Amino acid sequence: MKKILLLASAVILAALTSCTKEYNTYNEYYEYHYSSGASQTVLFHVKDADWEYIEGDYKMNCCFRATVKMPEITADILKTGLVKMYRVFDYDMSSETQMEMPYIRHNEYTDNVGALCFYTETLDYEFSNGSISVFFTRSDFMYEDDLEINPVAMDFRCVIM
Repeated sequence: MKKILLLASAVILAALTSCTKEYNTYNEYYEYHYSSGASQTVLFHVKDADWEYIEGDYKMNCCFRATVKMPEITADILKTGLVKMYRVFDYDMSSETQMEMPYIRHNEYTDNVGALCFYTETLDYEFSNGSISVFFTRSDFMYEDDLEINPVAMDFRCVIM
């Protein structure tokens, strides 16, 4: 009985101590990096100035892109793992919410001549060995001509298994 109790205690202790939370260890974008067994969670922040404008032919397929180095995404993860992304709203506040990506929202605005315009914003992502890119696209590509602004700063949670 003592051996079973001792073994159970050792398993519980190992499970509790296997989780690590590291703050801003090696990447300027990271808020935290959390590991638990086979999964890792990375919360990162993209500043409004970090979005790169990608212009397509005739401005018909333009978007914004932010790329973050993520060494947790390895060749092994690419072959046998899973990467999931979430947009985090109101990070570290009581009103925090998260939306799984791809994230799609319908919006409206009044243009510079007073006309009401409708558009859709989409956030999606792609990843490769050592990095992840987030893409922000507006459905009405002429929208950029009216506002000429980058997307706002955003927080993201990446889960790697």
